[in-house]
Amino acid sequence: MKYIFSVFVVLSAILLSGCSTFHDYDYPPQNAKQVYFANVPLYSDAVTVVTLRDKRPSVKEEEFGTLLLGLIPLWPYGYVDCPQPEYGAFFNSAEGFRFDASRDLTNSVMESLEHSNLFKEVKFSRDMRDVTTRLVLTGDINSTEYIGRVWSYGVSIFCPWLWLVGLPAGNFTNELDLTIKLQDSKTEKVLWTYEFKERDSRVVGFYYNYGRDFEEYSPLMLKAMNQALEKLETELRLDQVKYGVSRTSL
Repeated sequence: MKYIFSVFVVLSAILLSGCSTFHDYDYPPQNAKQVYFANVPLYSDAVTVVTLRDKRPSVKEEEFGTLLLGLIPLWPYGYVDCPQPEYGAFFNSAEGFRFDASRDLTNSVMESLEHSNLFKEVKFSRDMRDVTTRLVLTGDINSTEYIGRVWSYGVSIFCPWLWLVGLPAGNFTNELDLTIKLQDSKTEKVLWTYEFKERDSRVVGFYYNYGRDFEEYSPLMLKAMNQALEKLETELRLDQVKYGVSRTSL
């Protein structure tokens, strides 16, 4: 029994720590199709992107004990829940995540906005007090939750043998919840708001999707920005007076 338990611990450690290195948030994702409106900017106005505010739940002490639920006979899985995955220590198949939510997601907003050619100029500011343009694009990061499950199939310490023959060892879920706002820097009035909240999951095993625990964050951000910019372009086109923008003469 001691030998079997040792095997379980070793294989579980391999699964949870991963043979991989730390992962980096990379935006845009490979083969990305970013929104692109025209060869020249649609509007002759400039906009400033201000750093997104991090409003995610505070980091709690790592609850490694939840993983041990999988050791209970007939209990199907153990799990890990990380509200801020860059500070997590236990993942399905990765060692860690190099990610700065405010910096990286703000840069993603900048990248998509510049690529879209919606405005003539896109500037950046860390703080609203330093903004020199009338239009400001900012927002809130509400969640980047990571949930990982290690499946024990109810057979407790014997589950690693099932993983080795190809059964899924678990799954992971990446969540992105953010709010994007267009504001008037002079009046501080919010002119337009877009909310995005979605999750993507993958099944992971020793022979598939191993080490890919954080790969859904970038595609989720791409989807959020594509949808946001398409909706914003529609709003600007329908009511240029409300937003105080001028269409570029082609």
